[in-house]
Parts: sequence; C-alpha cells; structure tokens
Amino acid sequence: MRMGSLGMRVSFCHLFVSLSFFFNGVGLDLTGGTPSGLGEMVRIQQRVQAVLEPCRLATVGIDGGGTGVIVSRDGFILTAAHVSVISGRPVAVTLSDGRRVKATSLGLNRFADAGLVKIDDSGDWPFVPLARHGQRLAGDWCFALGHSSGIDLERGAVLRVGRLIGSHALVMRTDCHLIGGDSGGPLFNLKGQVIGIHSRVSEEIDDNYHSPIEAFIRHWQLFLDGEEIEASIDPEGGFLGVRSELSLYGAAIREVVDGTPAAVSPLKTGDVISKVGGVPVFHSEELGWALRRHRPGTTIPIEIFRENRSMHFQVKLGRAPSK
Repeated sequence: MRMGSLGMRVSFCHLFVSLSFFFNGVGLDLTGGTPSGLGEMVRIQQRVQAVLEPCRLATVGIDGGGTGVIVSRDGFILTAAHVSVISGRPVAVTLSDGRRVKATSLGLNRFADAGLVKIDDSGDWPFVPLARHGQRLAGDWCFALGHSSGIDLERGAVLRVGRLIGSHALVMRTDCHLIGGDSGGPLFNLKGQVIGIHSRVSEEIDDNYHSPIEAFIRHWQLFLDGEEIEASIDPEGGFLGVRSELSLYGAAIREVVDGTPAAVSPLKTGDVISKVGGVPVFHSEELGWALRRHRPGTTIPIEIFRENRSMHFQVKLGRAPSK
C-alpha cells in the first residue's frame, strides 16, 4: 500500500472491528475491542491523530532490529532490555527523519525487559512525556508505535490502536498486535504519553506484552549507573530467608523461613518489602537480586509496609544454605 492510500475492512459480526489505513506516512492497524459504534471509532481516530506527530518523531530505530522512544530533551531513550542487550554497548539510533546518531546503552532490568539508552551528542532531541504512575485501567484505549519488520523511512513507524487488557508492576498486556522489530517501541495513552515499552511479541492478537514505565522509573538511578538487574546467582551474596510474592507496593512476605536471618529479624509474614539497601523491589526476583548485592554478615536497611504504615529495620544478612 502506498502512502496516502486508504483501505478499510469493517466487520460488525462477532469479534472486532478492524480499520486499516495510512496517514502522515504512518501505517495504522486498529484492532481493539469492538467500539460501540462508528462515532466512537471516529473519536478514537481523531484523538490519535491529534497527538500522533510528536509521538512519531520521538520513536526511533535501534540497530539490531529494535525500536525505542526518546523521553527527554537531552536524548534518553526507553527500549527493551533484549534490544539494548548489555550495559555500555555502542548503539546506532535512526531518527524519524533518517539521521543516524551514536548512543550508548545504560542499565537494564531483565526481569521486566526494560533498558535505557542515551544519545551521545548533546542536542534538542524530539521527545514525548511519560504518563503519571497508575493512570491506566483495563479497557483503556491505547496505541503502539514501532518499526515493524525493520526501519522503513518511506513507510514510517507502524501504528496499532487497541485496548489495555491488564497491568501490574511487571508487565502490561494489550491487543495492540506486535510483530518483529516492534520490540522496545512505545505504548501510548490517548494523551500521547508513554505508558509502556513493547516486550514480548505474540502471534495472538490479544497476547502482546509491554514493560510498564514504572519498571524504568523505580530503578532510574540504577539505570543511569549502568546496573544490570538480572537473575545471576552469586553464591557469596547476602541471604535473608523469606518467600515472597508480587504485590501492589513491593514483595509481600508469605513465609519467614525458620533458622534464617529473617526469622531473628523484626520481619513478619504479611509485611511488604518495598526497599532493600535503598533499592526499590517489587517481586521476589528483584528482592533476591537486591539482597545478593550485599555480602553475608552485612547489616542493611530494609523498608516495609505493615498495616498501611511504612517501617524501617536494620537486618543482618546471612549466607545462603548449600543445596
């Protein structure tokens, strides 16, 4: 299909309404839940068109076949961890006007598939704002941009409109259909604010996964410092002795194991660990990583929520038992 041409397929039978067309050099594939009528479809289209241009300008290609989005005037780029690959890697970034600029990968979180990249040169780069924390609900309309199947400057970034199916601290799920090359690209609300970054591509139209912006915000300083949050196990790292699960505010303790440092600490079942040594944690994997950053025998601050109150403890770590 050539730029400016219009193609529309509409089915009001059972599953969804599909609207495909090109405008402003951007391919669009609207495949959200069935709108209530043509009027709602038109309103969604108008909202997207009203905010699209700055979103398109800030969406960039990253060498290796991925996408990213510039979120600051000085050139910070959000992308997926599997696109940035490793901290300190030289990265070539292609802007929407075809310019190629040098950048460097910074820190990443492999649990959330979140990675940060910074353009090396100073400049007034096109950028888009981040949404405020928690401002999204299942059923909200959203749209995805990405360099599907690789960068094509004549076509531009491909746009898909859909709905948010679910969201929590680690992942978001939408029916904005993703394909190869979209990884690391931005997911926007209808205000043109970034709410997530494309992570996992699926063949199923309602099975597309994105890293929420909180995955970047909560560890921003670690990313700037080039830290890699990952599952590598350091046998010499610190050990606490709790079993935990994801909660709204952190890693909720579901069991304190007898005979461990946690058992002789003030921690109790039901406490929600929000920070370890000053580092925010939101689930058991991040908790384990944060603990292993410290040596056995080290006393570290741990921040928790208990009965809606924030509390701080000093806890001495031990050594993980040998298996």
